[in-house]
Amino acid sequence: MQISDFTEEIHIKTFGEDEIVFSEGDFSDSTMYCLLEGAASVCKDRNGSLAEINTIYDGEFFGEIGLIQNVPRLATIRIVSPKAKVAIISKNNFYSIIQKKPSFLFLFLKSARERVFQAESKIVRLLESTGSDVEFDVSKTRIDDWNILGYVNQVSTKTFKNKDIVLDSEEREDEQLHFVIEGMVRVERKAKSGRFYEVNVLTPGELFGNTKNPLEDNYPLRVTAITEPTQTGTLERNMFGKVCQLNPEFLFHVIKTLLWRLHVTEDKISHLVNVDT
Repeated sequence: MQISDFTEEIHIKTFGEDEIVFSEGDFSDSTMYCLLEGAASVCKDRNGSLAEINTIYDGEFFGEIGLIQNVPRLATIRIVSPKAKVAIISKNNFYSIIQKKPSFLFLFLKSARERVFQAESKIVRLLESTGSDVEFDVSKTRIDDWNILGYVNQVSTKTFKNKDIVLDSEEREDEQLHFVIEGMVRVERKAKSGRFYEVNVLTPGELFGNTKNPLEDNYPLRVTAITEPTQTGTLERNMFGKVCQLNPEFLFHVIKTLLWRLHVTEDKISHLVNVDT
């Protein structure tokens, strides 16, 4: 399944190199985008200059928070390939597509999870090179409150004490998805030096676990409880898929929390890039 399967529903525009698709602070107009061809740079304004925090490639979405939350643009998107084709997806387009083809949300979810991993791995590389630390303001790490158990009640749960290891991808091959029910957890990824770096803090309703992306082997995942008690739930991947199919609203909430997590992570990257320069 590719974004091209849905292009009959959306408008496509061609951009040239160095063109700006939108700028940080622009009104979002409840619109998001998908890069069909080419490459684009995600940039944040730091002291009057643009700091590149990520790169977007074919098939990746961007500007999603502007559609879901209708807030000003959180970054500037600049085309860095000779040319690029961009799909422009309005809120009406978005809801029309998911009503006709709910599978679109799975494509959306896959793109969001991969971008979160890319952002987390970039934080690790920057922390290794700068020797800086990064702190996450928990009040800004969540987009809204929602009770995941309202959608999923047949799950295995486990309670942890502060500093307990919840998940270590180096210790076992994990084919499950986990979510925070109560308390908070620290997400860390391992650098090539062998040191673990904090890349995020998760609060109730947020999911974690490997994405089955082979690149994740380069940055092993460790999740630690940072409150007492901390309670998590576990879902088999096939059960997660069934719940999403039966409850598109559940999947939409998962995507919203992932997108906000991506925003928080990219914001930290922009500060680290500023330190590095």
